[in-house]
Amino acid sequence: MPPSHTHLKPRYPRFAPENIAKNAALVEGVKRIAEEKGCTAAQLSLAWVSRQGLDVVPIPGTTKLPHLDDNIAAMEIPLTRDELDIIASVVKAEDVQGNRYAGGGPEHNTFRAQMASGL
Repeated sequence: MPPSHTHLKPRYPRFAPENIAKNAALVEGVKRIAEEKGCTAAQLSLAWVSRQGLDVVPIPGTTKLPHLDDNIAAMEIPLTRDELDIIASVVKAEDVQGNRYAGGGPEHNTFRAQMASGL
């Protein structure tokens, strides 16, 4: 794990040494698709999330104006149904290693699961 990310390990198990390599491999799949689409992996991710339904809204964070421009541009990236399905198959929830937060079981890994359980 790069030194700049060591502070994430205790709080975010997905960044723990035993999980980071497996999760990074999933990111590489997104990067390949993004390159084919002529955008960044972050933009592709935002575009994909924005098309998951009317009850799903991407909330990107940024502190730099150029990144805000990139985030806005992501909403213009065309994605066909087949492309949405391919992206979903590259990063399946069950393939992500480690809980989202420390101390949480699988029921804490997704927003919908948290909402369903009343967390």
